[in-house]
Amino acid sequence: MGCAASLELMTIKIDAPKNAHIARVTFSGELNRADIEARIGEFASQVRTEMIYLVDLTACALAMTASEFMSAVDFWFDQIGSAIRMALVFDPDAQKEMAMLFDTKSFLLGGRQKSFHDSSAAMSWLESWPRAAT
Repeated sequence: MGCAASLELMTIKIDAPKNAHIARVTFSGELNRADIEARIGEFASQVRTEMIYLVDLTACALAMTASEFMSAVDFWFDQIGSAIRMALVFDPDAQKEMAMLFDTKSFLLGGRQKSFHDSSAAMSWLESWPRAAT
């Protein structure tokens, strides 16, 4: 887990079409300690329990230590919880350690969130869940 060279600030884009049951969330830019909690808070404020989420982190570059990343994961679960169904897509080469750390925390909390290395596998997993009653 190293630092990224001069990237754009971290941003988040949430695409949740009306009447859709899966929302796509894209984080991009430099994943750093200064911005991560604000972006997680922004996302958490829009999470709805009846939705399931495909969260794409492949456009992020890690610019924090493993300890800082684990603090961010703790903050993620404190803000979003472990019961929301989410598939997180990590880059299989550059973000392998992040994915393993996230999965470990989700497992320990009995979470309904899992990491993947490609969007199609993540989407298949999400679509295998029954829809929540509305």
